[in-house]
Amino acid sequence: MNDLRPAIDAELTDAVKRTPIILVLDTSGSMQENNRIELLNKGLADFIDAAKKEDRLADSVLLTLVTFGGRVDAPIQRQSLDKVTMPKLVAVGNTPMGDAVTAAIGELELQVQELKAAGIPYTRPWIVLMSDGAPTDDWQGAADIVQRMIAEKRLTSFVFGIPPADNRVLSHFGTKGTVYSIKEHDIVELLKEWLLGTLMNIARSSDGQKTLQIAAPPATTLEIELN
Repeated sequence: MNDLRPAIDAELTDAVKRTPIILVLDTSGSMQENNRIELLNKGLADFIDAAKKEDRLADSVLLTLVTFGGRVDAPIQRQSLDKVTMPKLVAVGNTPMGDAVTAAIGELELQVQELKAAGIPYTRPWIVLMSDGAPTDDWQGAADIVQRMIAEKRLTSFVFGIPPADNRVLSHFGTKGTVYSIKEHDIVELLKEWLLGTLMNIARSSDGQKTLQIAAPPATTLEIELN
């Protein structure tokens, strides 16, 4: 993961609350199957194009993209949506999901520290994890950190499994063991419609996530008991 992290934009000093959000996306070799990686690329491009047309959203979201396919990378780091240029993702390698989530959590915590230091208001950070497989590295420590942060109300986590994903493992990264099982052809709708709409609701909300109602994503909800 690239260590050259840009500082929080000095222009972000008005009263708009920022929502740090990290997309943690599987780009391992299996994402080539059934055109998954191309659908993911289209969904991300459509999401960014639509977001740039919403001034309030462009001002309120700090986006980081972490990918894991053979290695962990962060091609987008803490950028306002109006400044994002989405790279074309390529599917290759194994699935270092644990390392990717660990890197994402570290980045989120750093962003929160900088927002606090700059006196910029923010809502609870988000992590959105999507995978079509199972981790090939040690993932349990990262999952434990995620669950602790959720319990402490310091993180909102949404986890999406594309069949044949290992949903039991993925459930350890989700809120109350929740995993959303999503079909390949729904990836574009998930990003362009659900993610965009949800972030718009956050941007419009005057009191952040305290009273926010989040619509269900276009996926099958699985609630798996953590053990």
